[in-house]
Amino acid sequence: MDTGDWIKLLQCPECGQLWRVDAWDKYQTLYASKLSTPEGWKLTDMVSLIKKRMVENHGGADTSPCLAKGCKHFALKGRAYCVDHFYETGARA
Repeated sequence: MDTGDWIKLLQCPECGQLWRVDAWDKYQTLYASKLSTPEGWKLTDMVSLIKKRMVENHGGADTSPCLAKGCKHFALKGRAYCVDHFYETGARA
């Protein structure tokens, strides 16, 4: 239907459901979100969804602090950074 920077607006041919979908990238986890309307689809906030999935993918937070200077959060399990700082590195999984 329409494209943006690394994202697409797609519509199911069977039911008409609209989706905001990440463009294919073999190096990143891709995300999709149901939309109720096509208006403003490029502005759909995906950051909170992605961060939620990142926490789930890592099994939650560890008991060790995030290594980012001044950060008071706990690191993700198996990582050195909290979800916010790990996301800032470009990670999406």
